Amino acid sequence: MILISGLSSQIGIQIFKNINKSKIINLGRNRFKNTQYIFMDIDNCKFNKKKLIKFSNQIKIFINIGYSRNAKNKKFNYKIIKKILPILNKKTVMINISTLSALTSSLYGIEKLKIEKEFEKYDGINIRCGLIYNKILDGFFKKIIDIGEIFRILLLPNFFKKEIFYLTKLDNLIKTILRIIRKKKYKKNYIILNKKKYNFPNLINKFSTKKIYYIFIANFLFEFILKIFSNLKVLDIDEDSFVSIKQINSDKIISPNFKLILD
Repeated sequence: MILISGLSSQIGIQIFKNINKSKIINLGRNRFKNTQYIFMDIDNCKFNKKKLIKFSNQIKIFINIGYSRNAKNKKFNYKIIKKILPILNKKTVMINISTLSALTSSLYGIEKLKIEKEFEKYDGINIRCGLIYNKILDGFFKKIIDIGEIFRILLLPNFFKKEIFYLTKLDNLIKTILRIIRKKKYKKNYIILNKKKYNFPNLINKFSTKKIYYIFIANFLFEFILKIFSNLKVLDIDEDSFVSIKQINSDKIISPNFKLILD
């Protein structure tokens, strides 16, 4: 059996399509047809411990994708993982999907790094990704591009001119996960990235369906505007996401014990 948290995510759905559904145990709030189900609510740091204990000896692989940005201030993402991993069988192959943001001091990055270290205690595998995309780009940048497509103009911070952003193609991530599941011999951590680095205008050209004009402004001014909109809840953009992106350093992405896979 394969236990998966975050099955409703973009990554989870693609894994779901490539695995026998009867072998999947969904760890989350939503039920999926033809799968076993164990309740987990990261926002409130709750999960069905009794049911997880019941299934623990049957779980051969655990894939951790689930993450709640609503819970990061309470550090529940890490706390719930710390409770779950000791319950699993010692022979369970544990795979954690992480991010380059684990190299930053954002709340999101700090949580991701702590989760990575928890997986390492159980000889787990951490996979760090850049900005995940399939046909579209997801997350923080997608929200900015969506705003640009509505208003047709964007104010961008000066550091967005730099080629510091790495992409990770969803298909390549899924292929690596499936290799680990099928071979069960992988004991290394991975960083999966496209070879090319991007600046934000490159990302606009690659993923926007409309012509978007942009004006670069001082970084502090962009952060001030973003903070105002975030506090007023005018836009669904997390200020911490910007902190994470701002601190990404593409020259320091290689970490000890991580194997780099470039596409």
